[in-house]
Amino acid sequence: RMLGIGTKSVSMGQGLFVEGRCVARSIATVVCFDLEARKTIPVPQAVRETLTALSPQPTLIA
Repeated sequence: RMLGIGTKSVSMGQGLFVEGRCVARSIATVVCFDLEARKTIPVPQAVRETLTALSPQPTLIA
């Protein structure tokens, strides 16, 4: 699930369940990056809107 949307990144949490029991969990932070300019960029509005629509309660992070 999506944990939060920042200005330039998105944080997502994942869980691995076996027979209903959580046996592993992780958090991944994806940073938007311009490969040509070689610098971070803001999360595009279209991506922000799509992720927000897919997540029940995203948290906006600064």
